[in-house]
Amino acid sequence: MSEMAEEHKVFAEACAGAGLLHDPEKIPYQERVAGALAGPYYGFVMRDNLSAATKLVQAGESRLPIHSLPHAMGSLALLLGESEADYTDSGFPVPDKETWEAHIGNVRQGQVVLLPEAFWTTEAFGRQQVERANAVFGSGQHGDDEQILVDEERLLAALNYQLYFKPDTMAGAARVLSESPEIAASSEEVGGMPHLSVSNWTIGEVAQHVYEQMSQQPRGTLHIVDVGSESGATLSAIVNRLGVAQSGGMALGAGRLSLAGLETTPVFFDQLRDDFLPAAEAQLKSLDIPDSRFVPLREFYRDPSLEGGTLSVVEGDAVQAIEAMDMSQLGPEDVVMLTANYSFHRLPARRKLRALLKLAEAPNSILAIGDLRRNGSVVNRGYFNLSNNGPLNAGNLGLESYMAKSGYSVHTVGVNNPGPAYIHQPLRERLANELENDAFVAVAHQGKKAAQLLEPWPTEAA
Repeated sequence: MSEMAEEHKVFAEACAGAGLLHDPEKIPYQERVAGALAGPYYGFVMRDNLSAATKLVQAGESRLPIHSLPHAMGSLALLLGESEADYTDSGFPVPDKETWEAHIGNVRQGQVVLLPEAFWTTEAFGRQQVERANAVFGSGQHGDDEQILVDEERLLAALNYQLYFKPDTMAGAARVLSESPEIAASSEEVGGMPHLSVSNWTIGEVAQHVYEQMSQQPRGTLHIVDVGSESGATLSAIVNRLGVAQSGGMALGAGRLSLAGLETTPVFFDQLRDDFLPAAEAQLKSLDIPDSRFVPLREFYRDPSLEGGTLSVVEGDAVQAIEAMDMSQLGPEDVVMLTANYSFHRLPARRKLRALLKLAEAPNSILAIGDLRRNGSVVNRGYFNLSNNGPLNAGNLGLESYMAKSGYSVHTVGVNNPGPAYIHQPLRERLANELENDAFVAVAHQGKKAAQLLEPWPTEAA
């Protein structure tokens, strides 16, 4: 029996021993997994995921919905198998054994090293991956099937970030706390994923502007909800910029600011707790946020109140956490601001829309979302699309139209205008250039006060 087949056998035996069942009529698990394992390019991804999933089962993991692992492996095998076929049938060159093994080694170490350009995927290939992932994870109905899909999203995201991301793969939270927007705007380091840092800082500066404007008003609490907080880099940029506002004499004061970080994957949740909070503790206290709570989603359900002066870090599904929030307790001067950087692509369009509609129930809501749209960036085509991350990426096709349908006025930095002056010019210029590289930051608002806080937004370049 081959090594890859052995991984499959061990996983199946672990599931059977733990009483994890799957419905072969609904998820043709065996055939899909066997096919995915046989692929010369994506087969290693299937093997890595099966091995990691087996360890979750054997450890009796209680923080993730492991009962859905057979379904999740079936869905992953479908996505990997289709990407394998697209890549090998595409007609463009494919890597030789030595080149591919070096790429696998980099992926497993979380090192963003691009393949030689001849082997990059195309923009059309990346878009196919996005459309397929969006369909696979967006096809459920409310009820049991819906929850299975939500659980699959969580499991596959957790495995992806556990297997192929290391602390330096993404923008580290501790570094961001003491850096500046100009550093991010000028960075050319591929390993640092520079447009992730650029959009982190842009989101931080939008939050700073909202905070400063509200500090000039006698009433109203600002609730910032960060989706997919990962290791805390976006929260760090926000905390950094709010600290700048405060040092400049613009402070909301006690009880008028709350922060919430929503993270689905245990590895990132642990980094938020163990790395971000100690690094940010002093700055949070200076912002009149003395208390932090780290809670699983089931506890957040019981106490989802939006309360000033707190930092809540919630482990679990972000959309379900947002839907648990009681917007009826908010006053007409209160503002809920959703921030999300390189995390909305985890959600299929159907679930994005649910989150947006829930946030629109607030008297005033603001969205600041940075991401990639269609797996078409340089780092996707030369690295991520040929590992776990590409086939699992549901993208952000049509995101602005979903915002508009949910009642928001929408702006995209760098589209027809350079963005407002309160975003540093180097960031605005970099974002305008990154539109060609699939990266964007969209800012939207609904509610009279939210509009006043963000407007006027320029419609033409100065």
